[in-house]
Amino acid sequence: MKRSKFVIIFPSSIDNMFLLYNTLTGSLLKVDEPTAKIFTLPWEDVNLNSIRPENLDILTQFSFLIPNEVDEDKIFEHFFFRINFEATSVTFTLIPTEKCNLKCTYCIMGQEKNNSTMSLEIAKDTAEWMINYLDTIHPREFFLHLYGGEPLLNLKAIELVSGRLKEFCRQKKIEFSISIATNGILFTSDVAKRLKELGLARASITLDGTRDFHNQTRPFPDGRGTYDIILKNILKTKDIIDIIINANYSIETVDSMVDLLDELSLYNLQKKLRMVKFSPIIQNIRDKKPIGCSSLSNANLADIHVRLREEAIKRGFIPQEGIGVNICGVTRAHDFTFDTNGDIYKCPAMAGIEKLKVGSIYEEDFSYLYIRFTTMNRWKKCRDCPYLPLCAGGCPYLALLNKGNIEEINCERKFLDGVGGRILEQDYA
Repeated sequence: MKRSKFVIIFPSSIDNMFLLYNTLTGSLLKVDEPTAKIFTLPWEDVNLNSIRPENLDILTQFSFLIPNEVDEDKIFEHFFFRINFEATSVTFTLIPTEKCNLKCTYCIMGQEKNNSTMSLEIAKDTAEWMINYLDTIHPREFFLHLYGGEPLLNLKAIELVSGRLKEFCRQKKIEFSISIATNGILFTSDVAKRLKELGLARASITLDGTRDFHNQTRPFPDGRGTYDIILKNILKTKDIIDIIINANYSIETVDSMVDLLDELSLYNLQKKLRMVKFSPIIQNIRDKKPIGCSSLSNANLADIHVRLREEAIKRGFIPQEGIGVNICGVTRAHDFTFDTNGDIYKCPAMAGIEKLKVGSIYEEDFSYLYIRFTTMNRWKKCRDCPYLPLCAGGCPYLALLNKGNIEEINCERKFLDGVGGRILEQDYA
């Protein structure tokens, strides 16, 4: 018998117990101090005979203790390969336009956008490519994510693509749903109802704090504020589809984020919102300006991240469940992003960066870069890290930004050490 190397342990802030979490299996246990010592003492000093048999049985059942002959590198390699190449659940991201009706200070597309918009002809061809691909791999469920720019500036292309995909999935008995990331300006109740008919299930809308802070970071191009319009649309669409509030924060905006939760509570939105999702602001690769990205973390903001989740929970809101770092979709073989020209990428943040293109709807084969993305073994550099199953080396986009190479790691460990135990306790203890 030996310890799993994917076990992390945190003292509980509620009592004298400890939280054990297996990052590979997702198992979580609360244990007493003698049991916790199995995972804190040098292995040669551990006496399993001193542990109650029923506790050992539970630790073995949930893979906190594993047989000596088990090679967890092999276990993870199989897990990673299966996640990347299984085709039961597939996500395509559609960028119908790179135009935007706002001028956010941290835009992921950079301040110098190309403002291109997908023509209806390319939209038709994109839908046809998607249908042919899905008909080849036969997924059980298919998710279409609408992104931008502001995607609703090209509603006709969205309706064309969504309508064809919905009909195809109906015929093939594939579960189909749509999500959208929108700034909320054009997301009226009429638009929400129209898109719901096509399969829209949820919308992610950003509010960066209360009115004054939000209007500083997410104004119209002429400087006018957008907060009141967005909040009005949230209130009008909250009963039509699921709404997720994205809140991109920095050290300077923390108090405003807490005030935002109080303001949303005045409208009883804690009973209506699917989730409030907090994300730290980082940089983009185009002009090194800050951006917001939900899958990325900043170790310096760990305490703030935990505090914001705690404030949300206190008020009855549901924060994003879990530690908040996941294996990147870039490595998943069947997940793609389609830009306005029909070019294909592996991540929305990479769209429009020519050197990161993996193909086109007008080309027969993917480029060699697609092979590189889907076969990256960056995780082997992290094989001794207990957080490996959560991030597998971190975000390739940030690795490119920070180190100039998509195959380098972007370590999340400091952030995870800072937030892990406290978030697990918030969610499950």
